[in-house]
Amino acid sequence: MADHQPVFHMLELAAPATSDGKRKVYLYATVSNGEPLLNLTRVRNINDWETEIYRASLLFSNTESAQSRRSNAEVRLRMDYNENHSS
Repeated sequence: MADHQPVFHMLELAAPATSDGKRKVYLYATVSNGEPLLNLTRVRNINDWETEIYRASLLFSNTESAQSRRSNAEVRLRMDYNENHSS
């Protein structure tokens, strides 16, 4: 199997505007090395995204299996969505 170069991925999710006209934007990022599963991490501080992604990559590689990573990412995405759409 050939070695893959690291690739940076960023996902921007824009929630629809609320009744007061405000719109929330969430950024998720990851660095992958050819794995089919991307370990997306929410970027809360765009000025220090490198540190956030590095910390998350250590957590993913050291403590969780691929299945639980996928499930945790789905839960985080749902939580962020629900946080924005709660009444």
